[in-house]
Amino acid sequence: MPDLRCEKVDDFYVLRDGASGLFLAASQFPRHRETRAPLVRELLPYSEKIDDKYHFLLKAPLKDSDGNDAIIRFSRKTKEQYVRSEKDGKPTGWNAFYENGKWSVAN
Repeated sequence: MPDLRCEKVDDFYVLRDGASGLFLAASQFPRHRETRAPLVRELLPYSEKIDDKYHFLLKAPLKDSDGNDAIIRFSRKTKEQYVRSEKDGKPTGWNAFYENGKWSVAN
């Protein structure tokens, strides 16, 4: 993902699959220890390279009702990926969960 530049170091992000689901990490990790959760819209151009088990994330809502970008997160409680929106680094209370083959929004 060379077009996604890191925010804190001079590097670019790569998509990683870890114990807590998908995340973006600096390509020179662990030397550059920058990581963050990906936005749904950032994954769309790479849909053919993403593992089939994560293709449901590509159908997630791109934004909440206020126009904030949807961020892919991992719930330790349910051990599932979901999307939520944030404003200034704080959750807005908007979440979307993948249930029974479709996305359901919870406010």
